[in-house]
Amino acid sequence: MFDIMKDLKKNIQKNNMKNLVLSAVLGVFCYCINNAMEHKKEGAELEDINIIDVLGNMILKQVEIFNAKEAIKEKGGKIYITIKDLNEKVTKGNLLNFIKNHFNAANEKAFKEGIDYLEQYFHLEKINEDEECKKDNLTEIFWEEKEGGEVIDGVENDITDYLVKIAEFESLIHQCFKRYYNVKKAKNTKKEEEKKKEEIIEEITNECCKGDKEGDPHTNFLAILGNLCEKEQLKEQLKDKKDAILTAIQRRITLTENITKDALRDFIKQKIEPLDEKNNDPIIGNGDKPKGEKGGCCSCCDCWENKKNQEVEVEESQYELE
Repeated sequence: MFDIMKDLKKNIQKNNMKNLVLSAVLGVFCYCINNAMEHKKEGAELEDINIIDVLGNMILKQVEIFNAKEAIKEKGGKIYITIKDLNEKVTKGNLLNFIKNHFNAANEKAFKEGIDYLEQYFHLEKINEDEECKKDNLTEIFWEEKEGGEVIDGVENDITDYLVKIAEFESLIHQCFKRYYNVKKAKNTKKEEEKKKEEIIEEITNECCKGDKEGDPHTNFLAILGNLCEKEQLKEQLKDKKDAILTAIQRRITLTENITKDALRDFIKQKIEPLDEKNNDPIIGNGDKPKGEKGGCCSCCDCWENKKNQEVEVEESQYELE
């Protein structure tokens, strides 16, 4: 009887060990399958974007900014009087103070990022603190120069809405370009020699210029945007705004008369890189010049903390064209 019990105990132990081994093997197998499926899903999500999605989103968000700007058009005189304060002109310092007073964000980090995006949008990082802000050195002005009149007392929602929409637009385009850059980078890693960052940026720039290096980037890029504006998904929203929208996008990219390939490349670089990496990257900016000087660092280079080398989480594309 004792021997029978002893054999039974051994069999139970042996079976338990087999079950444990089997469970472990099945666990590893399931993990590998799930991991592979997750990578496949991530890969599919990355593939689900192209340059048309990016440019389409740019047009859509610029329409929102245009509408928000139209909503505060009648307040132009009041805005001007408020910004210029006791000075005879609107300086960068006064303008930034006005923006900070009217911009709204959920927390301190979002507020700082939003202000940084607004500086980029208006090209404020390219001018000095006491320099006058006017049509030829800003993407756009949202005030009308008038003497006398009332000063805005307190925060007004429609002005806040305008500024928030610009910050959201800049954030979205940053994410879209970053996501598209990651798509192209992932494709290149399959090759024997991974392409360098500047090579991928050059490819994206060429796509925006129809890939024609000898052609006119200004004409080609605006032609792509113009064709997108005629698509059914955008035509209704644009109506009589097309020219104004294309002009606003052009001035967002460059303040010169024509969009050069260098200007377009610089804009794409700005949208791909986190702001804290911008001045340390030889293809992004000049880290050897003081903040605020033309051609030097922007005044927002210390933001985007903890974002270095992190993947950008992208909103689902709002605009898709075949």
